[in-house]
Amino acid sequence: MRMDPWLPHPQSVTALILVLDAGASGAAAMPMALDSAAEVARSVANLKRRCGSAIVATTGDPRPYQGFGRVVGPPQGREAGPLACLEAGMLAARTPWLLVIPAGLPEVPAEVLADLLRTLRSQPVMRLVIPTDGDRVQPWVSAMRRTTLPDLGRFLDAGGSDIFDWLEVTPHARVNVGSG
Repeated sequence: MRMDPWLPHPQSVTALILVLDAGASGAAAMPMALDSAAEVARSVANLKRRCGSAIVATTGDPRPYQGFGRVVGPPQGREAGPLACLEAGMLAARTPWLLVIPAGLPEVPAEVLADLLRTLRSQPVMRLVIPTDGDRVQPWVSAMRRTTLPDLGRFLDAGGSDIFDWLEVTPHARVNVGSG
């Protein structure tokens, strides 16, 4: 079986699963998990082929997720929202590449994840890649470079909290994954 030269080795990719409590700031903007622990388990199983390690970033109680990888919460002093969870996961990651999915979307197709990574690797100037169906984007599913972390930190330090505002100031690409 021939390896795809544009896909990074799984050991250089971290799976980052975002879990927000319903009461967290910005939670309405992200697909929510009905049974977070079960959906995190499905997410980790789905990402296992593409990722060497997993991080669960949550605004809630970390105990239900202890068996799925490293569990982190928003950095001290940050409002507990989705971008703060993303930042926490990026701070904890030790690989150059991340695949990010919300716990509420545990079964993103493997080919979509591969397309995101392939596109990110083939476009060095891009910081992250998100899927679109032609009409809508799903910004919480992404492949990103860990080097995006300083930009996200500056955005949050300046009071930013909306992912679409962050996308406006962050070099990114969109991959069409189907028709809308």
